[in-house]
Amino acid sequence: MEKADGSGRIIELQIASDLSDPEAALIEREAIDTVTHIYDCLEGDDEAQLVILAISEGKKGKELRDEIGIDQAAFDYIMKRIRKVMFKKYPKGWSS
Repeated sequence: MEKADGSGRIIELQIASDLSDPEAALIEREAIDTVTHIYDCLEGDDEAQLVILAISEGKKGKELRDEIGIDQAAFDYIMKRIRKVMFKKYPKGWSS
């Protein structure tokens, strides 16, 4: 799945699954929809959107920070912004 970021660049969203399994296909679709929704909630915050994309690709820790080109303090601040935006949008938590 592809999505344009805030600056118009095309970003590829990938979530692996076994498409021969209908349940796995549904879970993948829901995962893509969730990532897309969170990404859209962060419109205008390119750093936060990059973090969401890296996390959705399974990256974490040093690998994630190195890919984005930030240090731990910057990562912590970006995550704080993400939590703040999502809490404003969903003050009672994410519904399932």
